[in-house]
Amino acid sequence: MTETTDEHIIKVAARAGALAYRDSQLKIRKSNYEKKCRNIKLILENYHYLEKHVNVDLPVLNAKDKQAAAIIPKWELSVYAMLGFKARSKLMIEYINLVLKAYKEECLTSHDEAKQRRYRVVKALYLNNPTITREKCAELFNVNHRTIDRDVSASLRELSILLWGADAINDISLLS
Repeated sequence: MTETTDEHIIKVAARAGALAYRDSQLKIRKSNYEKKCRNIKLILENYHYLEKHVNVDLPVLNAKDKQAAAIIPKWELSVYAMLGFKARSKLMIEYINLVLKAYKEECLTSHDEAKQRRYRVVKALYLNNPTITREKCAELFNVNHRTIDRDVSASLRELSILLWGADAINDISLLS
């Protein structure tokens, strides 16, 4: 082999390696993004803010404002983006509420005392207004704070599966 051929092979191999590395980084980034989107704990921690976001009314434009806005292309108006955010949030909170209702029914009709407590723990920590701390929750249910942590972990796994289905099971299996 000549030096030129070796140099060419090295360049091709380096380019292929760089492209493979870039592709793997994109997959990792996409995977991390999907995990963040499916983070049930984050959703529950921000549940009240999501509800408020859905219920906050957008300002109404008067005739003069509408005339001024009419000359701006719709795709440039951030109001349309806000409407999209609000619509997605509304669908999401409606879906979350349906899942929480199903989870409540599942837990409270169970013969397992721990499972019954799990829903009440989630409600006390995340859904009630105001919420309470884990320490107060442990006092309320007359259990150790580690029991509350286990209840929360189990609830998050179960709610994650109820919300995201097979994707959640895949996420859980990747973490174990």
